Amino acid sequence: MQVDSFIRRCAPCIRTAVFLQLLFVLSAATLHASELMDKGIKEFRAENFEESLVIFKKARQEEPDNSVAAYYLGLACKHSGLMVDAVENFKAAVSLTPAVQDAYPELVDSLYNNNELQEARIWIAKAERENILPGRMAFLSGMVFAKEGRNAEAIAAFEKAGKLDESLSQAAYMQIAMAYAGEKKPVKAKEALKAVITVAPDTELASFAREYDAALTEALSKYKSWRFNAGVTYSYDDNIVSKPSTVIPGVIISGEKGYYAAAIFSANYSPLPMGPWSLTAAYNVYSSHYRNTNSHNLMSHSLSVTPGHSFDKSALTFPVSYNLVWLKERRYQSVTSVKPTFTIMAGPADIFQASAGFARRDLVKPAIDPNENRNGDVYSMLLGYIHPYANGAMVNFRYERTMDMTDGRNWENEGDELNLGGIYPVTGKVGLLANAGYMQQEYQKESTVFLKFRHDKIYNSSISAKTELLKDLNLTLTYGWTKAVSNIPVYDYKRNHYTAGLDYSF
Repeated sequence: MQVDSFIRRCAPCIRTAVFLQLLFVLSAATLHASELMDKGIKEFRAENFEESLVIFKKARQEEPDNSVAAYYLGLACKHSGLMVDAVENFKAAVSLTPAVQDAYPELVDSLYNNNELQEARIWIAKAERENILPGRMAFLSGMVFAKEGRNAEAIAAFEKAGKLDESLSQAAYMQIAMAYAGEKKPVKAKEALKAVITVAPDTELASFAREYDAALTEALSKYKSWRFNAGVTYSYDDNIVSKPSTVIPGVIISGEKGYYAAAIFSANYSPLPMGPWSLTAAYNVYSSHYRNTNSHNLMSHSLSVTPGHSFDKSALTFPVSYNLVWLKERRYQSVTSVKPTFTIMAGPADIFQASAGFARRDLVKPAIDPNENRNGDVYSMLLGYIHPYANGAMVNFRYERTMDMTDGRNWENEGDELNLGGIYPVTGKVGLLANAGYMQQEYQKESTVFLKFRHDKIYNSSISAKTELLKDLNLTLTYGWTKAVSNIPVYDYKRNHYTAGLDYSF
C-alpha cells in the first residue's frame, strides 16, 4: 500500500522528467541538424562542393522530410556533376511541405542538361499553373524550345521572360539573338544583339554581344547573292566517236582521236536566306569545238531553280531544270526535269540523301525509224551518303535507279548505277579528286535492228588534281577512263580522256 501510494504521488514528477528528457533530445537533434545545415551552406558558398555534399547528405538522413535540406543537397549534387541525384533531391524539395520554390528552376535546368526535355516541360507547366517564379520559368521554357529546334516558340518565351523579370532581359535578348541566327534571320539577330548591349553596356554579356554582332556584320558584308564562274579547258580524247572495240566487217571508222577546246560559264543566284526557306537559281553554258571534226561540236544551255526548306537537321529541296543542247550548230534535244531531294544529317558527320526524279527528253529531229525514237520520259530514284572529315576531305557514295521509257522500242531501258567519289586536300592550295562508277543497262525489248535484247555494262573512273594559282583562279588536270561492254559489239568501246582547265570565280 505504501509503495502504491508513493508511485501515485511521484507519477506526475516522472512524467514531467520523461517529457523534459524527450524535449531535450529533440531540441538537441534539431540543433544538430540546424548546425549541419549552417555548416553545409557555409562550405557550399565557399564552393567546397564535395565537403558540402557530405554534410547535406547527413542532414538529409537526419531529417528526410526537410525540404530545405533536399534543396541544398540537390544543389551540391548538381555542382558535383551528379545530375541524376540532383533531379531526385530537387523533386523532393518541390514535393515536401513546405515546397521550396527556388527548387523548380533548378529541377528544370537539371532535366534540361540531362536532355530530359519532355519531363522538363511537365515541371514548367506545373510551376506556371502555380505562378511560381514566372520570369525564370518562361526563360527556361525558351531554353527547352531552343534545344528542340523550335526557334519561333523559343523567341516568344524569351520575350515573355524579359517582360516578367527585368533582371533576365539581357540574357533573354542574347538567347533571342541566337534563336534568330538559328532561324537564318541575321538582321533580326543583330537587332537583338543591340538590345543586349543597350540593357547593360558594361557587362561581360554585352562584350560578347559586340563580338557576335561584329562577326555577323562581317559575314553579311562578304555574302554575295550573285556568284559567277568562267573557265576554259583543252582536252585530248582517244575515242571521240565511241569507236567499237571489236572490228566490224565492212565498217570503217576513222577520226576517232582528236583535240578539242571548251568554254564554260555559270551564274548562280542565292539570296540571303531569311528563315527556313531558301531559293537558288543557276544558269550554265558549255560549248566545245573539235579541231578535226564538227560532228561532235556541242553547245548546252541549262537553267535551274531550286526552292528549299530547312528543318532542324534536315532539308527538302525541289530542283526544277531545263536543258537545251545544240549538236553540230543545230538544235538537238531539250530535257525538262524535276527532282525533289531530302537531305538529313545523322550524327556529327553523316549526311544521307534521297530523291525521286522525273525528266522529259525531246529530240528536235525525228528518227527515220520510229523504233529508234529516243523521245521519252525518264524516272529516277537516288540514294546517297556523304561523310566529310575535319581536314576538308570527303567521301560520297551514290546509287541511282533509272527507267528510260522511250517512244521507240529499241531504246527503252532500265539502269542501275553505283558511284564512289572522294576529295583529299594535299595542301592548303592543292587537292585531289577521285571517282569510280559502274552502270548496267537492261534494254526491255528486242532490238528490231539486231534482233536481240541489248545488255550493257559501263565502267568509268577519273582522277583530278586541282591547285589554286591565284586567288579564285584554279588549274585542274584530269584523266578519265571509260569501258563499255555490250552483248551487241557495236556498243563496245574503250576511251581515255585527258583535260587541262583553268577556271575563275568572282
